[in-house]
Amino acid sequence: MILASFEFNIGKAIKAQQSSPCFFGSEFRDWVNLGPLLHKHPLWNQAKEILQDSATFPLEEISQDDHRADLTFMLNCRNHKLVLQGHATIKALIQEDVTHGLSLPLTLECALKIPNASVSPLGLVKQATINELSQITQKDWMMMHDFLN
Repeated sequence: MILASFEFNIGKAIKAQQSSPCFFGSEFRDWVNLGPLLHKHPLWNQAKEILQDSATFPLEEISQDDHRADLTFMLNCRNHKLVLQGHATIKALIQEDVTHGLSLPLTLECALKIPNASVSPLGLVKQATINELSQITQKDWMMMHDFLN
């Protein structure tokens, strides 16, 4: 298994896949190409760091016991009822994400080996948008994390 070769360290595994869509900042243009356009912006150095190494958020560390309790609780939660009812839809959305390198489905056994792993139940929502006539129109389904479960 690929993750085992990286000691189940997701950060190490992603950094080793620099040409992959999973690599930090892959959804953006290369910072080297953006530099000539944005180098005078007052936040350019911060943006460049995020594009190079990913964003970090100043969260408080939680104890291993609290982390394990949270993981256990979330693993016992059920996915949202729309996910359970829309099995074909959710399967197609997951397959599309995997095909484009945006998701990496893991078994529960594998997830439990990843240090400080977090999981959340899966939700499914119908998207809406506003067209050029200011009318609300329906779009396709979208997966989401269901923290309200």
